[in-house]
Amino acid sequence: MKRLMLVLIVSVCFGPSIMAFAAALDDGYRASKSKDYQKAADLLSPSSVFASFEAKQEQTGKREVSETIISRSAGSELERSSLKTSPDSRRVAYVSKRDNNLFAVVDGTEQPLCDFVSGLVFSPDSRRIAYMARKDNKFFAVVDGKEQPPYDNFGSGVIFSPDSRRFAYQAAKGKKWFTVVDGKEQDQPPYDRIGISGLIFSSDSRRVAYRAKRDENWFAVVSSNEQPLHGSVWELVFSPDGQRIAYTARRDNKFFVVVDGKKQPPYDDLSGLLDLGNFVFSPDSRRIAYMVVFRDLKQFVVLDGKEQPAYRGLSNLVFSPDSQRFAYVAHRGLKRFAVVDGKEQPPYDFVSGLVFSPDSRRVAYRARTADGWSVIIKGKEAAPSSYNDFIGTIVFDSPDGFHYLARKGDAYYLVEERIK
Repeated sequence: MKRLMLVLIVSVCFGPSIMAFAAALDDGYRASKSKDYQKAADLLSPSSVFASFEAKQEQTGKREVSETIISRSAGSELERSSLKTSPDSRRVAYVSKRDNNLFAVVDGTEQPLCDFVSGLVFSPDSRRIAYMARKDNKFFAVVDGKEQPPYDNFGSGVIFSPDSRRFAYQAAKGKKWFTVVDGKEQDQPPYDRIGISGLIFSSDSRRVAYRAKRDENWFAVVSSNEQPLHGSVWELVFSPDGQRIAYTARRDNKFFVVVDGKKQPPYDDLSGLLDLGNFVFSPDSRRIAYMVVFRDLKQFVVLDGKEQPAYRGLSNLVFSPDSQRFAYVAHRGLKRFAVVDGKEQPPYDFVSGLVFSPDSRRVAYRARTADGWSVIIKGKEAAPSSYNDFIGTIVFDSPDGFHYLARKGDAYYLVEERIK
C-alpha cells in the first residue's frame, strides 16, 4: 500500500491558535472557491481566538468584513454566564437585569420582565428559541416568545427535537410531575419525580423518552409507555433510526443494560462494578456496543450481547459506515492500541481518533511514537513525517483519500494523503 502526502505549510510566530490558521487560509483563499479552506474549516474549533499571521501562498486576496449589530446591553446588567449563540452563529440571546427584574434579550429585543429567567436554548435549525421563567411564584416555559401554561415547579429546561419542530419539558403541579410535549401534558398518570436529566427525543423526532419515579421505583417511559420497574434507571439512548432504545438499570444489587425492553446479563454490585453503559448503536441501528468498567480498572466491551476481551482501559468505540465492522482503543500496561474487528493492532504510547473510511474498508487513527505523532492506516505509519501534535480529527474525503491538521515545530500543516 502506497500513501502520497500533499502538505500545505503555514508558518506561525506565536503559540498555537487553531482559528488563526483559518484566518490565514482566508487571507489566501476565498471560502466559496477554495477546497483546502473548507477542509481546514471542517476541523477547526469555533471557540478559539482569531489571530493573524503570514501564510505561504502564491496568490493573495483581500478580506471583506461586514458588521451587523444584532444586540445591545446598554441600560441593563448582562448575566454573562447566560449568553447563548444559535448553532448557525447568526443569533444571540442572554439574560439581563434591570431594577431587580430579569428578562431575556433575543437578537436585541427585550422579552417581558420576570422574577427569574434561565435555560435559554436555540433549536437545532437556529430558528426557534425557548427558556424557562418564573413570575408571581409560578414557573412557565416561553417558546418563540409565547408563554406556556404556568406550573408550581419546572424541570431542567426546554429541549427541541432534532428537526426543530417539537419541544418538551418537565413540570409539576404540587408534588406530582409530568412531561409536556408540544404544549400538551402527556396522558400517563403523574409521577413522584422525573429525572432532571435524560429527557430526549429520538433522532427522527417522533418519540420522547425519560426516566420517572413512582412509589420508590424508577423506570423508563418511552412514547408514553412505562417500562418495567427498577431501583434506578439512567443513560437513555435512542438508535439512529429512532426505533430502538437502550438504558442502564439497577435492581436488587444487580446492574444491567436494557435493550428494547429486554434485560441483558446482569453484573453484581458486590463485584466492584464502577460503570456500565456508554452505548454506541451501529449506523443501521441493528447492532449495539457498550462498556463494562470495574473498580480494579478491568474493562471490556459487550458487542451484540457478547463480552469481548478485558483490558486496562477502553475508549473510542466506533462502528463502520456499513455497520459490519467495529473498532475501539484499548490499554494494556503503558501501551495503547486499536482493536479492529477483534484483532489487536500494533501498540503505541498513545492512540486516539479512530475513524473508518466511507466504504468501511479502512480504519485510520492517530498514534504517538518515540519520534512524534503519526497517522496509522492498515497498521502502517505515514513516512517520513512525524508531527508534534494533531489538531481536530482525521477526515476522509473519499474511500482512498483523507486529510488532517498537524503541527511540526512552529508550523501548522494541512496534510492530504492518498492511498494507492
